[in-house]
Amino acid sequence: MDNSNNMTTSSSPTPGAPRQRKIHPLVATAAGAVIIASLAATAAVTSFFPKASSTSPTNDQAQAAQQAAQQQKPAPQAAQA
Repeated sequence: MDNSNNMTTSSSPTPGAPRQRKIHPLVATAAGAVIIASLAATAAVTSFFPKASSTSPTNDQAQAAQQAAQQQKPAPQAAQA
């Protein structure tokens, strides 16, 4: 039986040397994705990421935006019959 991992080729500089194998691009991409996901999960578990919550119900910027939106709305007029 032939073992493709240890076969020699005619272009090999030294007879009996194993072929040089390269990693497939999809395997490299998957490995990178696993590393990034692991780092993100570790950062989340160790509370490295800032929390998205606020101590006050609304901050100043959100409150100013709500007031501006309320001021721009026209007052509803009663329908006359």
